[in-house]
Amino acid sequence: MNFDDNFAKNYARLNEKQKQAVDQIDGPVLVIAGPGTGKTQLLSTRIANILKKTDANPENILAMTFTESGAREMRERLATIIGARAASGVGIHTYHGFANQIYLSQREIFGDRQISDLEALAFREQVLASFSRNSYLNNGAPKQSKDIVALIHDLKRNDISAQELREISEKNSLFAKKINLKFATFDFSNLSSGSEETKIAAWADFANLFEVNSNVGKIPDLENVIGKELRKLVFDAEQQIRLDKEFRERDAKNKPVSPFKKLGAYKTKISEKDKESQFILNKSFSNSQLIEIAEFYEKYDLLKAENSLYDYDDMIENAKKILVEIPEIRNTLAEKYQYILLDEFQDTNKSQLRLVELLTEEKINPNVMAVGDDDQGIMSFQGAEFSNMKDFADKFNVNKIISLTENYRSAEPIIEFAKNVIGGEKMADGQRDSDDGAGDRFVDDLRIREKFPELTKDLTAARSIDECEI
Repeated sequence: MNFDDNFAKNYARLNEKQKQAVDQIDGPVLVIAGPGTGKTQLLSTRIANILKKTDANPENILAMTFTESGAREMRERLATIIGARAASGVGIHTYHGFANQIYLSQREIFGDRQISDLEALAFREQVLASFSRNSYLNNGAPKQSKDIVALIHDLKRNDISAQELREISEKNSLFAKKINLKFATFDFSNLSSGSEETKIAAWADFANLFEVNSNVGKIPDLENVIGKELRKLVFDAEQQIRLDKEFRERDAKNKPVSPFKKLGAYKTKISEKDKESQFILNKSFSNSQLIEIAEFYEKYDLLKAENSLYDYDDMIENAKKILVEIPEIRNTLAEKYQYILLDEFQDTNKSQLRLVELLTEEKINPNVMAVGDDDQGIMSFQGAEFSNMKDFADKFNVNKIISLTENYRSAEPIIEFAKNVIGGEKMADGQRDSDDGAGDRFVDDLRIREKFPELTKDLTAARSIDECEI
């Protein structure tokens, strides 16, 4: 059976939504696809369709997923359509496997081999010993150097460098000094006294202590984040006050919940009292500890570089560094890969997404498709973020979102039960807000959060590594 016959046979097996995704070969596309909806079949058939309808060669197509088994399954499925020889020419990799290929082309810059566990331990202890006994890292919350390195891994996966972490901490310290001066002249008693109208006005004044601007960079300013959240809570409280009491949200005792309850809880989170009982910004936000962590981050990476070593997370980081610093390589790869397909996109993190961006940022309307499950954010691993589906739609200006709803594995009641267990809001209009769900694999994350309370909750510390292509 020839290529055309194989393609026609596989294409006929697709449902209408799958066919839409296969036929939409140009421009950015986001496909919402849960378990059992035929993602591998879709991706394989779409690759075949690209080869059938365009002048692209197999080597002009890049497909990335998370595990070697996933990559192998995709290649095997593709081989049944276009043949083993043509399928072997298509770039089907894990994210780290693809990054490692880029690294190997420039390995003399970054190191010869991956660091061993014993070497990593020795380096951690060496860096930790360089800090004074009175430092936060030696005398504060973290007692094990591996916790600090786990945090560094997480920062890398969220595309935050040591320099950026240092800048964040220094900026936060300046902000803390500024807001503490404002707190000193603010009458906090007004927040809890008088009529509801008087209190809501006081809360609005409190929110206005925090300046908000629309110019949000890669990492939002802490003041911006707090200011926006306070304004939102004030607005919600105003709306609740306007409602008749019988329609207000009720607590477990069936009594109307105060419209100021969430505002009070948030104030408790962001502020504390000093020795003179004066309100100040919570020290976990204004910490100097992050500066020490940034210094540890820099020294640890420097030790690896000096010894020509790299770790697992460095594969992605080094690949990005090569693409940024050597335009010739970036341009060659961007020209080579005319079509990019991203599987299991719900599991990507910011660093991996940035790698894809570097390959496509010079293109006005890049041919990139992401396939992911918006109901499986809880299953994310290796620092994956719950907002990455929305990030993809925003960054690539996606105007085509296809949702696969037909399941070939599970009965509908089982699917709905699984969704309820996982929890979280589904994407509306192709986008998800946020999902704070967590699973057993995040037990380590909770331990690290206790040691590093100053970190925002979106910096997950899941570090499990499935099958990796090295």
